[in-house]
Amino acid sequence: MPDDTYPRLEAGDLTLIELVGRGWTDDRIARDAGISRATLQRRLQRVSRDLGASSRVTIIVRAIQVDAIDCEAIKGWPVEADSSAT
Repeated sequence: MPDDTYPRLEAGDLTLIELVGRGWTDDRIARDAGISRATLQRRLQRVSRDLGASSRVTIIVRAIQVDAIDCEAIKGWPVEADSSAT
């Protein structure tokens, strides 16, 4: 049962959380989402504040706790190497 203590997250935010959970770099997430790195960081800061999270790990844990994302959504470890990250 979802926890109504936290605000509902937007679908785009859920996607970002899932990609963070998969270990993707900010550059890769921003590129995939079609947004700037600065926009990504602002959105993650807002999500962090909304969920009362102090780190990316806590964002993921809280999102799972409130049934915003499923553990299955972040499976896929190890992550394939990002060929553009050098």
